[in-house]
Amino acid sequence: MLGLKPRHMMEVLGLQRGVVPQVCTAIAEGKADTIAIVTAIASRSSGRVFGGDHAAGSGAPSTYYYHNPWGWTSQGAQWGLSWQHYMHAHGRKEADLGLVPVQLRANAMLTDTAVMRTPLTIDEYLASRYIVKPLRLLDMCLINDGAVSLIIQRADLARDAAKVPVSVAGWGSAVLTENKLDALVRRHLAEQFAESGRQALAMAGLDHGAIGHFEGYDASSFHLINHLEGHGFARAGRALDAWAAGEFAPNGRIPVNTAGGMLSGSYQHGWSQVVEVVRQLRHECGARQTQGLEVAMTSLGETDMVHPVLFTRGL
Repeated sequence: MLGLKPRHMMEVLGLQRGVVPQVCTAIAEGKADTIAIVTAIASRSSGRVFGGDHAAGSGAPSTYYYHNPWGWTSQGAQWGLSWQHYMHAHGRKEADLGLVPVQLRANAMLTDTAVMRTPLTIDEYLASRYIVKPLRLLDMCLINDGAVSLIIQRADLARDAAKVPVSVAGWGSAVLTENKLDALVRRHLAEQFAESGRQALAMAGLDHGAIGHFEGYDASSFHLINHLEGHGFARAGRALDAWAAGEFAPNGRIPVNTAGGMLSGSYQHGWSQVVEVVRQLRHECGARQTQGLEVAMTSLGETDMVHPVLFTRGL
């Protein structure tokens, strides 16, 4: 339909998981010089529903490790249980977590393409209904329609691009192979975040201090806290203190999910966060721009695996 005659095509599945590494590998192997990654979802218009009786059958994704007889039929249940454990372990309260969606909404208000751009206060957050107590409606990612395209090209060809090229510098992968309930709820995938991040930094030849911007897979507000602590941007149990201090705001120490993330920006299986990293590294983000940015990181942390990718400005 588009009149294209590609010499190489590939179908890649599993959200953001491993797709950028697969495409880069294909280019390195000479299968193509330039590859367009295209993804689209229509969850909102199709009326997709998460959790409930329909999730108890064979159609439930096996990776979510559902405990259907006890009501664990959705992603919300696992994040709720994990947040409950975290509150007990670290002496936190629900309002502490509310600062995460409030900040991400403020970030979305600086983003023209964000879905949710109405101001949000902590009082409005606390007044929102529970989805899986202690998590509320505003702790959950959006369900929307949309599409994302990324173009990855052989580095020597990208030197003459009209805009500053962004390099894929390194990536990592860590998959859970043990008791998922314990690792997700009690340990918050800390080992998987640490190991995959170590791999990505080693491949890129960078140290942790070089990272100036972070985009984490915020399926829920609390899971973003797992990302920040697991990848070493805050000590265990202390990320909410750093959040309250403004360390992860657009002008903070490590700006996080600056386009509003999946809570207020849009839910594109994490792909829109890669787009935000590219725009940030090209210094195109206006009021939400991370000043002087040279290195950024995205991380897709699901319920049993973590896949970070490091990007750098220029070649």
